[in-house]
Amino acid sequence: MFTALLLALGLRARTGYAQVEWGEAARYARRSVSVMATPELSLSPGFTARLLLDATLRVNAWGGFTVQPRVGVGAGGTFPGGGVAVAARFGAGVGGTFTVHRSVALSPMLGYDLFLLGAVGSVTPSLIHRATIELPVTLLLGAHALAELYLQAGLGVVESGALDLGLGGGIRFGITFSSAPRP
Repeated sequence: MFTALLLALGLRARTGYAQVEWGEAARYARRSVSVMATPELSLSPGFTARLLLDATLRVNAWGGFTVQPRVGVGAGGTFPGGGVAVAARFGAGVGGTFTVHRSVALSPMLGYDLFLLGAVGSVTPSLIHRATIELPVTLLLGAHALAELYLQAGLGVVESGALDLGLGGGIRFGITFSSAPRP
């Protein structure tokens, strides 16, 4: 009965689980490598705003398991106060990628980022650690192009030990290559 229901819905049963066979998004979710550029606006309420430019590598493998290292540079400011800082970012995310439509994939992840912030005119940089839940929604624009809207929310820890809410979001543009067979 369950198998008949899956077949009626257009799903294909494979070794005990259902896998949606929906074009490029299915290939992307199963096995692909993507390189993306990201302008990100990152906020800490009442304290700072940072505008970052990141380079992101995403690897989708092993049936949807996702690993995403990222590195970036940017500038930030304190509001109110008007202080200016430069920033470097090193981070990673791990999670899964799921097909939700023929050309749309969802990649929820747990993320960690380390920000190295240096105020202009200061010699001692500050470290900020941020742990987040990320929700990227990827739109595949063809066999090799993608655009992605993503949001991050979590906690940031400044080196003094103070906790702060960490929010981030942006849009990524990139190229992707899949080695999965076409459905």
